[in-house]
Amino acid sequence: MNEKPSGKQVWNVINDSLREERWKLRSFFEESYTLFWQAVTSFDAGVNEEASRLCRATLESAFYVFLIRRFDDQGFFRYDIPSKRDGRVSKVWFSKVATEIKSKVSFSAEQSKAIDRIHTHGNLAAHLANRRAILHPQISQEVQRVNLPMSKKRYEAVAEKFKVLWVNSDQALEDLQDTSSILLTLVKAIPVGKLGGPKGC
Repeated sequence: MNEKPSGKQVWNVINDSLREERWKLRSFFEESYTLFWQAVTSFDAGVNEEASRLCRATLESAFYVFLIRRFDDQGFFRYDIPSKRDGRVSKVWFSKVATEIKSKVSFSAEQSKAIDRIHTHGNLAAHLANRRAILHPQISQEVQRVNLPMSKKRYEAVAEKFKVLWVNSDQALEDLQDTSSILLTLVKAIPVGKLGGPKGC
């Protein structure tokens, strides 16, 4: 049986995969890079829901930056901050930037599904009270419906119905690995100039 990889191993995979392009991850997506490291350390500490929440934050940050940040002709960063007609900065939601980034970057079908799953898992930890308010009545009804004595089997039958009650270690690891893969795709999608630097250099 293969041993489950650690978060640090997932971290090493993306850094090793990028090699000479690692600077793009650390400079263009500096906030995402830090958030992903925090997700890695949370996973290795056994804090699964926090790991998934940080994976969600990693992607939200990376998507937003990819969409608004660009290089000018001198190779400097420029920002196109979304704003309303009155000049106020627009609110940004994960679902909105996820939809827009999917239209601009060629993610695989698996990566696109993973983006939606990581969004859901991240919301489990970020919106705990709302999750409980929605799920508790549903769970109570399901417990009454399941025609089994109060036992482990009854509990498992209900848990199978509600697969996303919390994030377990396998789900958190999948979120980490897919976040790594998605970040790698984003880095590869950053335009580069003839000399291998940012576009315009």
